[in-house]
Amino acid sequence: QRRASGTMFVDAEGIKPVPQPKADTYRHYSFTYMNQIFRVNKVAGFDFKQIYEVDSFWQMIILDLSGKRDVSFACYMDMNYHKRNLKFNKAAGDTGLIIAEEGHRLIPMHNFESIVWGTIDEHNFCDMDMELTSAMVQNQGRTMIGQLKTTDYATKEIKYEMQTKLLMNNLLSFQLSIIREGTERNWVVPEVVSDEVRNTLKSTVALKDAVFAVSPPHGSFYFSISDPHDSHNFMFTSKNFPITFLPNFIHLRLVANGRHIFGLGERIHKFELNNGVYSVFSFDQTAEETGVPPGNNMWGSHPFYLIHLNDPHNFAAVLFLNSNPMDVRVRHMGAHIGLDHIFTGGIIDSFYFWGSSVDELVRNYQYVVGKPAPVPYWAFGYHQCRWGYVGIDQVEYVVDRFESEHIPLDGVWIDKDYMADERDFLIDRKNWLRLPIVVDELRKKDYKFVLLIDPALAIDDGYPPYVQGLAKHAYVISSFTNEPLVGVSWPGYSVYIDFVQPTALRFWEDCLRDFHSTVKFDGLWLDMNEPSNFCDGECP
Repeated sequence: QRRASGTMFVDAEGIKPVPQPKADTYRHYSFTYMNQIFRVNKVAGFDFKQIYEVDSFWQMIILDLSGKRDVSFACYMDMNYHKRNLKFNKAAGDTGLIIAEEGHRLIPMHNFESIVWGTIDEHNFCDMDMELTSAMVQNQGRTMIGQLKTTDYATKEIKYEMQTKLLMNNLLSFQLSIIREGTERNWVVPEVVSDEVRNTLKSTVALKDAVFAVSPPHGSFYFSISDPHDSHNFMFTSKNFPITFLPNFIHLRLVANGRHIFGLGERIHKFELNNGVYSVFSFDQTAEETGVPPGNNMWGSHPFYLIHLNDPHNFAAVLFLNSNPMDVRVRHMGAHIGLDHIFTGGIIDSFYFWGSSVDELVRNYQYVVGKPAPVPYWAFGYHQCRWGYVGIDQVEYVVDRFESEHIPLDGVWIDKDYMADERDFLIDRKNWLRLPIVVDELRKKDYKFVLLIDPALAIDDGYPPYVQGLAKHAYVISSFTNEPLVGVSWPGYSVYIDFVQPTALRFWEDCLRDFHSTVKFDGLWLDMNEPSNFCDGECP
């Protein structure tokens, strides 16, 4: 199958159909298979005081290769991103595949990241590498443009473009992207970094003085950024670590010259990052971060980290401008930190910052991504919010109590309780019919009013917003079906607004404007906006 998923609960007695944990012996594994990639996620348990036979497997059988022929590799990658080739044989009358270790040795799941297989036309990331074929320096040495290509034996060679700019004396941008053919385009995060920032060179020195260096032509490609005051003292380097760069899989390993690392939010975790894998992909998790995949990234994705260098007076930071799901594995290695970056697509679009203070780095970071949007003055006031109001009468009662008890109040927020069938733009006419009238009365008293809204619309041909969105092609499209992607949110089966499409933005603005003509809200609470989905991926 093109996609599959499963789960397994393990305890000291073996595999159980339902979780029956016994103290420290309990494990919970989940499995996913998609795009020829098989992954094991460790969900719970995993102190591994003892390894059991069921913590391993000895072969993987794929029943349907979806028409693929000439399978040429199977590659295993462990949790430290070490890679090795596996044995494989055709099965089920040439339509299936059996993958196993040499001599059918057990493959441990507790140290397992992924298995990938492919054909002669595809690149084996176990053996993949790239080399620099040409490089040219421009703008008084402040810009470098380079061409690269793959060096493995796949039938189709991949070519890349590298572009490096020294934007300031202590700010460098590094881009690496696949050179696409025809109308194909790389996915680049839109509108976060302006063209003005990308193209304005405020630096007064050359890249070689920064100090930025790349590998010689026709050798394994790497790049390094060194301390401008001591070129023998690197800040970041990818030397000795081949970069794997495929359309749907990127692996970049860096070593940083420091011991303390912070960032990669948003998550519940202590301030400094321990060894572990930190997923950067917002999917509405609230559990404490453990560093064990798939991670507990919360409501914001900030692929930015800061490192206190071994020179105690200097700091460095990195921003990876990539909206695809990513994992960053942190490994403290004595005086250095190893950083493995796994991206599921896009390009390597990165910014490197350094300086003598954290304030300086953060100022330059804000120069790149922009400062936070200003909020209205009333947003700094006193607000009341809760989930679970039965009707508008309760809201009136609470506001009256604030007034009678002389408690300051500037804004009132309402959760999804006001919605009919938990659907955007529909008011529950039984308990919330008077909502527009009450809002008008509150606003006359100078209270501000905020309503919750979700970016997921219920799939229902009798629901006008859903039908209008279909007509205006406003929804995120599934790469598998070429139809609107289906998930589950509060109203049930739902589709999601594609906010990067101008037509979808206009549709959403029209919906909000029409709703505002009914309820004069002062602000909107953008809930479930990760976007959150109660299914594991697309719903069946």
